[in-house]
Amino acid sequence: AYSESDIVISEPAPEPADGADCIVRLVENGATTFRRVYREGATIVRLQPVNSRHPPRIVDRADIARLWVAVRIVREIAVG
Repeated sequence: AYSESDIVISEPAPEPADGADCIVRLVENGATTFRRVYREGATIVRLQPVNSRHPPRIVDRADIARLWVAVRIVREIAVG
């Protein structure tokens, strides 16, 4: 699980594994989002939000400009 203050380190991943947490840049407006990525067929991708308060988004693979897979989380440690 992620916390609001977490820093996610990512690396480019043109074809991440299903269920990978990814930073996704869409072609439309260059919008960027952090989602779990699932292939739903040859060209369809489901972008499942990490936050369950948001709905999933179904897009064509051609609508994704770039993908970066999360490889590390940097988290502050509470002291005191």
